[in-house]
Amino acid sequence: MRRYRWIKWRKLLLWLAALVVIGVLLWAGGPVGWMIAMGIGSLGLQLLFAVLFIIVQFAALFWFLARGRTYWILPGETGATWDDYRGNPEIVENAKRIVVLLGGVKEFKEMGGEAIRGFLLCGPPGTGKSYLAQVIANEAQVPFAYASAPSSKTCFTA
Repeated sequence: MRRYRWIKWRKLLLWLAALVVIGVLLWAGGPVGWMIAMGIGSLGLQLLFAVLFIIVQFAALFWFLARGRTYWILPGETGATWDDYRGNPEIVENAKRIVVLLGGVKEFKEMGGEAIRGFLLCGPPGTGKSYLAQVIANEAQVPFAYASAPSSKTCFTA
């Protein structure tokens, strides 16, 4: 325990000695010594600013890249209806059943059922999943949340 105290005092004495040596050199060096010291100090402050700027830049970059992007669309905001959607008739029929289920949640709960909280559409890009979900949400008068797969923070495996 005493050894560690000695190390702390030794470091303090070394720093104090270094400051005394720098002070003596500046005092004895005159204007040239002051110019050299100011140049070194300026360079040190520029390096400190650059390092802090890089740290802040990386923190901001990871802040914006790491957050999940979920977009909420309220009912009626898009105006998408069944007449606008062109897709597989089987999928449209299943989607209409989901709309009926979402629309009758109150009666369904009164009968003893448990209502769904949402559903997941998956498939290749450009197949109309987001548009179908907008139509379902608009027809059922429920909010629609859009989140792309890369923005999700959890991974489910089977």
